[in-house]
This record gives sequence, C-alpha cells and structure tokens, in this order.
Amino acid sequence: MAVDKADQHRLFDSIQSRPGVLPAFYSVGPLLFYIGLLALLVAASVGRARTLRWWSPVLMLAGTAMTAADLAMIPVAGALYLAALAPLAGFGGARQPAVA
Repeated sequence: MAVDKADQHRLFDSIQSRPGVLPAFYSVGPLLFYIGLLALLVAASVGRARTLRWWSPVLMLAGTAMTAADLAMIPVAGALYLAALAPLAGFGGARQPAVA
C-alpha cells in the first residue's frame, strides 16, 4: 500500500499507535504462545494417555529460557525445540496412547 519508505513509516506508525497493538503482538501475545505450547506438552506427557516423555516439556522450557536470557542462544533453543517436538513427528520417544 505504501508508495515509498516515508509512506511505509507513516503507515507503520499509524498501526503501532492503535491501543492494544504493542501488547498483543510484542509482549503478551508471544508470552501466551509459549505458555500454551508448554501447557500442551505437559498435558501430552502426563496422565493416562502419555504420548511424550517427561523430557519434552523440560527441553521446551529450557529453550524458551535460553532465548529470554540472550537472543544469541536462538540456534541452541531451536535445536532444543526440535528435540522436544521430534517425538510428535514419530522420531524417538513417542509413545502410543494406552487403549483401555
């Protein structure tokens, strides 16, 4: 929609000035994403139908803590996320739900 860089900056500033945009997209929204992902992994690793091992939520929490501590740790955190979610793709450690 913008015709040049100045117009692009003006449009960006007009969007950023709307109430609720900054918290929704830059602070609260991403935090809720990671909390929800961790909650899903914990739910998948406890209870009767455990499809994940105990270490999946631990790896996800460690990766999230690494990125919160220092953004230079993003590659390591990505590897931890991959290891945490790999069992869901069928690689190492996924359990079949118990059928009663």
